[in-house]
Amino acid sequence: TGSTALEQGYTLLTYIGRSLGFNYVTFRSLLYIACYLLIWIGLSRLRINVNLVLGLYAIYPFTMDVIQNRNLLATSSIIFSIPWLCSEKKGNTIKFIIGVIMATLIHRIAIVYLVLLLAKEGSNEVLRKRLMSTLVALSFLLALIMRIAPGTVQVVINFLMSINRERTMAYTQ
Repeated sequence: TGSTALEQGYTLLTYIGRSLGFNYVTFRSLLYIACYLLIWIGLSRLRINVNLVLGLYAIYPFTMDVIQNRNLLATSSIIFSIPWLCSEKKGNTIKFIIGVIMATLIHRIAIVYLVLLLAKEGSNEVLRKRLMSTLVALSFLLALIMRIAPGTVQVVINFLMSINRERTMAYTQ
């Protein structure tokens, strides 16, 4: 699209799709199939009831993800990467981090999934407790601020517009 508001990984995928001659419907259909496969493979490697999880996913979250292509692809990549986080094998934590970085190229919010590293057994317990306490406190503070001063959202949007107008417009329209 030429816009810098989208992450480079997704922009590259759309460029490849256009280069292969895919129309929008074909591109999205192939994207959904790829995402569903990534989720299925990730769940299979976790050895859980894949049919139950995918069935429940198809009822509600998938219908939301259908309109959020970048989020769907990033989340699918994370689900595909989670079994590496759960594994004790050497190098699998690095594979998980690479998976998160790849997902971040599709949707920047995926970087948040690096917090899951703190859930990995053997991670620094003191750091984990501090970070969790900080996240909980910040969440409550944000909820309180938004409850007390509902206009805060507009102030945040205005601040973001001053930093990167094009990106803010892409996310808020």
